[in-house]
Amino acid sequence: MPIPAKADARKSAKETIESLPEDSTWEDILYHLFVRLFVRRKIESGLLDAEAGRILDTEAEDVRKQLGLNS
Repeated sequence: MPIPAKADARKSAKETIESLPEDSTWEDILYHLFVRLFVRRKIESGLLDAEAGRILDTEAEDVRKQLGLNS
């Protein structure tokens, strides 16, 4: 599923809700909206950043240096 554009947010939310069973609770609805639309968008955005080379080294020592922390 591609990242929905801002204009498609309402459509994506509606499709997500309509895909749920009729007996879904508010908790179910909110969970699926959060996971499918927010979390997935963040993950896909991060993957696009990684593909474009916009990443940080996550070695502990390098992170400490970047944050100005002593070892």
